[in-house]
Amino acid sequence: MNRGVPFRHLLLVLQLALLPAATQGKKVVLGKKGDTVELTCTASQKKSIQFHWKNSNQIKILGNQGSFLTK
Repeated sequence: MNRGVPFRHLLLVLQLALLPAATQGKKVVLGKKGDTVELTCTASQKKSIQFHWKNSNQIKILGNQGSFLTK
C-alpha cells in the first residue's frame, strides 16, 4: 500500500519554500550533519565588517565584536 510522500519530506519542502523570505539579504549555506562547509566572508582588506554565522536553530557559531572573534 502506497501511503504517498512521508510527512517529514513535506515539512522539508515547506521549509525550503519559505527559505527565501526568511533569509532575504542573507547568504545561506547548506550542508550535512558532520560534514564541513566553507563559510565565506567577503570584505575589503582595509575594512572590518561585523558578521555572525548561525546554525539552522539561530545559535551563533562564530562572529566578531570589534577586532575580536566571538563564539
